[in-house]
Amino acid sequence: MGIPQYGMNKHGDHIEECKDLQRQLGLTVVKASSGAITATAAATTQGTFAQPANSWLKDLIIVPQSTLTTGNNGSDELDFCLGTAAGGAQLMTQKAILDGADLSLAANIPLYVLSNGQSVAANASLGSGAATSEASVVAGSLYSAAGRTVHFEFTPINQDLAATGAATVIAVFVQCDSSIHNS
Repeated sequence: MGIPQYGMNKHGDHIEECKDLQRQLGLTVVKASSGAITATAAATTQGTFAQPANSWLKDLIIVPQSTLTTGNNGSDELDFCLGTAAGGAQLMTQKAILDGADLSLAANIPLYVLSNGQSVAANASLGSGAATSEASVVAGSLYSAAGRTVHFEFTPINQDLAATGAATVIAVFVQCDSSIHNS
């Protein structure tokens, strides 16, 4: 065999390995509606979505269907958490997606609360309508070997929301077979 030229495949088996990995890895997108988020302070609006077996939660995105606005007090918030049980925060602790007085999330503007399987920094979404927000904190494993129900919760803090509506929660999962997770 001659000397491989620039751009030639020196190790043909690596290409096949990559193709095998591509077939084994995939993205699954799951959408869930919150229904109308309650305006009442300390009351919760809960929802769920299904996490597929052998997957990691890669991204979690909230998309308001109408403008969501906090009250006019500096300690007003709209909080969000994520768990493996209703009302729980086993996967992501409660965080303010709006943190302060008279703040709004504009309709149809995506707000990332998890990105690439990582927490997002405080005020990371300034350009997408959230003027002030707390950092998200991953609290538990975003991987699940078995399919499971994931619970989310919205909670207005301190005063009632000034404007409310429904939101869509979009979860993006990276799936793989168990041989990749174990290697």
